[in-house]
Amino acid sequence: MKSIPFIGIFLLSFFSVLAQNDFRPGYILKNEGDTIRGWVSYSESNSPYQNCVFKTDDGASSSTYTPDQLKGYGINAGRYYISTTVISDSVSSLVFAHVVVSGRATLLRAKGILYLLDTEGKTYELSKKELGHAYYQGVKYAKSDEAYKKGILAWKMSDYPELRHQIERSHLHTKSLVALFEAYNLHFSYAPSLFKRKLPLTAIQLGPTMDFTYSKISNVESLQLGLRVNEKQFATDKSLSPGLSLFISSPRLSEKIWTHIDILYQQKSFESLSNDKNSITTFALNYTSVTVPITVGYHFTRYESKFIPFAEGGVVLATVFKKSFFASQESLSGDEIRINQYQPDIQFSPTNFSALIGLGFLYKVTPKLSAVLHTRVSTGLTAFNVSVITPAQEYSYSLAVSLLYSIK
Repeated sequence: MKSIPFIGIFLLSFFSVLAQNDFRPGYILKNEGDTIRGWVSYSESNSPYQNCVFKTDDGASSSTYTPDQLKGYGINAGRYYISTTVISDSVSSLVFAHVVVSGRATLLRAKGILYLLDTEGKTYELSKKELGHAYYQGVKYAKSDEAYKKGILAWKMSDYPELRHQIERSHLHTKSLVALFEAYNLHFSYAPSLFKRKLPLTAIQLGPTMDFTYSKISNVESLQLGLRVNEKQFATDKSLSPGLSLFISSPRLSEKIWTHIDILYQQKSFESLSNDKNSITTFALNYTSVTVPITVGYHFTRYESKFIPFAEGGVVLATVFKKSFFASQESLSGDEIRINQYQPDIQFSPTNFSALIGLGFLYKVTPKLSAVLHTRVSTGLTAFNVSVITPAQEYSYSLAVSLLYSIK
């Protein structure tokens, strides 16, 4: 499909324009002990561990701080970072570590690695690492430092011996370590603060959608009907499809990624009428389907903004449940009109998959109500085959408008 490279170039241009700092209300803690409130740049890459981009006013110029310049910084919507030294693979580095659980024992994360911060301000790496493989009686086993990391936990939490069994059962991933640190802190009457719990676990928006689709069929010339089909006329269809639109996200996991699911009722009709001096050829193919585009979207501006541009990509599932086709030729022979009807060699696929990419904009009308406008390109949806050797494929371009209401 010739338009795909141009769409890719357009997407890259779109990303570069919109990939800018997402500033949110927050604060920085100066080394001198002062707290300054303002706006902090939010990111889901590794940059928050390396520096803090801050400005005192939403419209002011920003300043960049490194971990040696601040005690820490925070974003009001549930994120707090402290300046601390961590050691990974025998390499020591000063970073801004994300506080996952705070209390008598603090759980930190920096660059995907989890650490224990004790009351003396020293950190210990907790994330399990693979140490190669070993063989026992001809069976290959993966070696890791899991026992060593659990030994660190047992040592640092030895003042609560009843926790030893839970430490042994821990898998050293985020969920099990969060539960472990919370139990330990509560035992010593420290009210643990799990910052991400300030964010909702799920956010769901639901509402009606209307999708205008322009579809084009490839390989029309492969129709083996013995008829003269008007390719330009037959190969395209325009349809208006009503349906439901569902946005699902998890702010605790990511505030820039969501899943978008549509359920559309689509009716498509491909028709051709050709005539010359002696004959008229008619060909019509119609089908109805339930079409479900499922995409993952990524937005490029602040979570609290009213206007949110996004890109998306995913798959389309289409189930054909009603189909019909008709082919005939009327020819004039002397004073007689001959009508020949044909049964075209067309095979429908009851369930079809295709890939899609798209761009869109979400506008928050009110805190609960949003409007979404997006364009999509779907490629390679094999709705039917017009021959075994050269199957027809649909390429669809759609423009959809949705009205969404936040139900959770």
